[in-house]
Amino acid sequence: MNSALEILQVPNHMQSKHWSLASEELTSPPNFPALSPGYPQHHGASSPSSTSEVDIQRELLRKSMRLYSDDQLSLLSRKRWWQWTPSRRTILVFLVLTIASFLGIITWFALITNFLRRFSHRDNPASGVARLVNNITLSQSTLASRQSLQPFPSDFTRDIIPITCHSHNDYWRQIPLLDAISVGCASVEADIWVSTGRSDISNKTELYVGHSAGSLRSEKTFQSLYIDPLVYILDQTNGMMATPLPATAPIYGIFETNPNSTMVLLVDFKNSPRDTDIWGLFQNQLQPLRESRYLTYWNMTRNERVMGPVTVVVTGDAPFDLVNNSTTNPHQDVFFDAPLLELEGDAAQSSPKYTTSTSYYASVDLSKAVGKVWFSLTHSQLAKVEKQTAAARDAGLLSRYWDTPSWPVSVRNTVWEQLFRQGAGVLNIDELWTATKKDWRFCSAVGWGICP
Repeated sequence: MNSALEILQVPNHMQSKHWSLASEELTSPPNFPALSPGYPQHHGASSPSSTSEVDIQRELLRKSMRLYSDDQLSLLSRKRWWQWTPSRRTILVFLVLTIASFLGIITWFALITNFLRRFSHRDNPASGVARLVNNITLSQSTLASRQSLQPFPSDFTRDIIPITCHSHNDYWRQIPLLDAISVGCASVEADIWVSTGRSDISNKTELYVGHSAGSLRSEKTFQSLYIDPLVYILDQTNGMMATPLPATAPIYGIFETNPNSTMVLLVDFKNSPRDTDIWGLFQNQLQPLRESRYLTYWNMTRNERVMGPVTVVVTGDAPFDLVNNSTTNPHQDVFFDAPLLELEGDAAQSSPKYTTSTSYYASVDLSKAVGKVWFSLTHSQLAKVEKQTAAARDAGLLSRYWDTPSWPVSVRNTVWEQLFRQGAGVLNIDELWTATKKDWRFCSAVGWGICP
């Protein structure tokens, strides 16, 4: 208020000159001010009266400026106590964002670490079969021979629950058959060939296992990879090493948690039985399983299917008429992989062709069944799958879709779950560990496909 009063005391015709003088005062020596151009000038020496008047006015302005400046500084200092300046707000925002980012990084790292630990390829071997797989792997072998299975662990399948998954091209596993058993996969696939004339696979009494003729090896035979291990495992499980069990004694399957479950052996014929003797060799090699009553068969007397620890199903070049023939399938213990898309029309017949007496699976290529799959099955595709799986159930068969998407991981897992929810009887699997030991929903968590 004092500064305002002092300014009012300055004559009106002098105020503009005084403000100019005050501004120049900031750069001029105190005792020698420079007058503004608008101030009256006198030629020669200044009169005492005019000099005194200028000094008085300058002093008044100096006091006014100083008082005004002091008032403003006092006001700003009071505001700083309760109002953030822009620079302080910037610092606060920076600190908050830094802390939040740090906590986010820690949380992300913890999630990824947990996922990687959960999705590691191998858990600690809790079951006997898992330990056998590890031992065979360490010995750099790929065969589950009788020797490699000894001593047979009493907890062979402890805590392993059999599930309806099919180990597609099982002979590609590190340890065929055992890898599938160790994760509870209750169906395995073997592609069989007769001798192709090569000198290293010229044994006419053997069936060789492989995806193509060029991949066949003399040591990888149907008997060594599947028949012998299955017989030995089931003998140990049922205590039949010394003497056969009585005909009335119950026969138990591979999985201790569900001893009445069956292991499906899907055999894909790569040679036509009409052109080779592959069918006769195949029937002969099933004899050890048959003699021990390990095979599922059709009982004509009771008109029902009697389940055994092993169910043999043929596909590929194996014709249906060899299965549905008492001469070529005298024990009726070999079943057919029926074409899934034909079941609906077949059911309308008075005498359906594919029934539980002749068939076990009903399979189809997924793209052939529903068309191209992009990111997931569409509503119309899901409706088709539901209709097809219902037809298989009505016929007493298990539906199976092969050639499902394998990549991206999120698409693969989505299709798995959709097929499962729509009633598919068995999932055709290439990634055993992912399909059986992991939650598919977490495999594409946080936007990444992190399952193998």
